Amino acid sequence: GGMVLSDALVLIDCDCPQASKLAYRSKLLGEIYTSVVLCRDLNMFTGTSQRIALHAHSFSQLATIKNTNSFDRNSDLQQKYKMDQEKRCDLEAMLKRTYLGKAYQCFNCSFGPIDHIACEDLSYHHGETVTGVTGRSAQINNACPKCQWFSSDLDDWPKWNGIVPEEMFNLSDKEIKELKIKKEKANKIKKSLLAKPSCLKSNIYNGSCEVPSSNKIEVLLRILYSARITMGNDTCKELVSKLSNWEESITPADGIDHPLQLVLAMACICDDDLVKDSLNPPALLLILNEMCSRNARDILNMKANATNTTSTTSSAAAVSGESGENLISISRKFVSQFLGIDAASAPEAKGLEEAEPNLTAVREGCCADFTLTPLTECSQHESVGGGGGGGYGKSENNFFDFETFIMNSTDNLLSILLVIMSLREIILKRGGGWKKLTEDMETGMVAYSDVIEYLSMSTGLLSCGPTALLDAILNLDNENKKKDNENEEDKESVDGVEELKVKIFKASQVQQKLSLTVSSVSSLSSTFKGKVRMLATMTAQAFLHYNSNRRRSMANGGSLLDPLGDIRDGLTLRNLCIDLRMCIYQERVQAKMRQWKSVGSDIVITKARAADMGQYIQFFHGHAHGLDKPTFWGLWSAAKSDGYDGEKVKYFLSRANYAFAAKHKK
Repeated sequence: GGMVLSDALVLIDCDCPQASKLAYRSKLLGEIYTSVVLCRDLNMFTGTSQRIALHAHSFSQLATIKNTNSFDRNSDLQQKYKMDQEKRCDLEAMLKRTYLGKAYQCFNCSFGPIDHIACEDLSYHHGETVTGVTGRSAQINNACPKCQWFSSDLDDWPKWNGIVPEEMFNLSDKEIKELKIKKEKANKIKKSLLAKPSCLKSNIYNGSCEVPSSNKIEVLLRILYSARITMGNDTCKELVSKLSNWEESITPADGIDHPLQLVLAMACICDDDLVKDSLNPPALLLILNEMCSRNARDILNMKANATNTTSTTSSAAAVSGESGENLISISRKFVSQFLGIDAASAPEAKGLEEAEPNLTAVREGCCADFTLTPLTECSQHESVGGGGGGGYGKSENNFFDFETFIMNSTDNLLSILLVIMSLREIILKRGGGWKKLTEDMETGMVAYSDVIEYLSMSTGLLSCGPTALLDAILNLDNENKKKDNENEEDKESVDGVEELKVKIFKASQVQQKLSLTVSSVSSLSSTFKGKVRMLATMTAQAFLHYNSNRRRSMANGGSLLDPLGDIRDGLTLRNLCIDLRMCIYQERVQAKMRQWKSVGSDIVITKARAADMGQYIQFFHGHAHGLDKPTFWGLWSAAKSDGYDGEKVKYFLSRANYAFAAKHKK
């Protein structure tokens, strides 16, 4: 029964750890039957690296949280129906995982699943009365619960076909009472976990997003159980330490295959203090920026390939899009367009015969202005950049929707971070850390049902959604900044993660009240205009610094003089704008030098011939070989025109090196 499998992920199963480890380590299952249909990029990995990549990719797909607008919400009746349907799907999935292939169904009415395990003669105990440890008596009934059909021969009972009968969803009063008792116990944990933070005005968190179902949460936990054994505690700590130490970069050159590898490691040791440090905004921005830069590189490669396919002369290196200058020029042109930077606003080069001033002086006088076009003008969008969330939006007028690019690049990552924060919270609250949760998972689902129930709550942290987390990381909550500064003692008593959690809930509440998006920037407050600037900075930085070399400083083997600026700082975007204009200026200087090489010698000859001895000497500012090539040979030609016995030749040779003077001395 059930649907046809299109892909498989082999896990170390908490229900049978030892047996599943044998299957997990099998080459047949691990390398042949475990395909990479979900993500073709995983073909680059082999062995353990591929297993980790598959775990990380599957984990990210399941952890995605969908945004829902408040004005698109269903009515209470529709919402209740939706919740009932989700519970129904969860129950069906649980029954299939537990009984499919093991249980039986009624021959007469097809009711199932019916558990007849380890009992070939069903009449042996049929009708027998047994007494439990509590003293209560019950009668064993091996007949069909629905139609009472019975056969003592187990072969007469067909295997269960996976169809869950409608009767399974109609609970008796006794079963409902038992469920209520379980819920009351779970609610005690919920109340302690959802205690109102001191700086929030309301107890109620109305979730704005659709959280993963309990069925998905259970699978997520199983993936993490398997990943913990696969990666090992030391490997996870080594990876997470790169974030907790707030290192300069987490590029492939730093040993990070993919940001998802990092967040998987964070989830596997989310009860460790290293993760607490990694959940601070600077560390989270580091991983978000890296994700954006990798997607930006993919987009630039596609743009480079599209450009090269239309060109009649394109080398193999250029077609790949990875040969330096091609991508650099495309990225600069692209970012300049959406920031409103044109050639007219860049510094001009001096005249052909004039020396250029010091670069520092030119940079100090360079314009740092930018124009962020309101995204309301981007009415018609087309998706560019392919699958995997790497696309971006642009309109017919080439306005760039950087909000869409950022959210498409980071949506999965932000969702996973919310899961990690929530999982860390419930694990620390219940005590025992991951060790206890591992033991509970090996005991059975009942032992860790509180974790599943908490993570799937519609009013928990996950319901705030990725956009609220991004706003919290960007620190957009500036409305009560003065009040927060006045209450410094309260602020010091809250750690970084708790403070971030409060900001997430606040951001979620603001979004629900105002239904705001960056596309309505023209009517937003200065706080949200600040968000537009930050997202634009994040996008510009991603496209201009799209690979390891361009994201690392020279001290760490890269090409940057200084580490990349903080995208939350207003000066960062202004400095990027100056960099782009200085690139235009340097291109102009290079064009001037090319022109000088072709005509400079003739210009110098003409001037030097007409100059008297005093004016001729002014052409030299030191050693003759310190001059550029056109000036050197122009002055020498002008000197020879007066004869080898002339004063100009004698002076030129006195400023030249010994070899040149000996060669030309008469």
